[in-house]
Amino acid sequence: GYELYRYCLRSRSYSRRLVGAPVFGDSFKKEDLVRALQHAEPTFVIHLASAGVLAGDNDPETLYEVNVEATKNLVEAIAETGGANLNHAGA
Repeated sequence: GYELYRYCLRSRSYSRRLVGAPVFGDSFKKEDLVRALQHAEPTFVIHLASAGVLAGDNDPETLYEVNVEATKNLVEAIAETGGANLNHAGA
């Protein structure tokens, strides 16, 4: 009985095998995440995104941006838009 959405960056390509309706954004900045959350109006957010999982994913700036900054921005965006429950399983 749930609708499933997934946040996708416009700058990346995605497999059609992914589940859920895409909600596109330009970045992991809080403003973009707020817009996505306002569109989807989630009860739950499951955060599975992380960098450093694949061989060769070792750029320190990317690791910090995705694993620290994006997660921080997501938490702030959730708080700003009504406080959906967050389940974080990423790095």
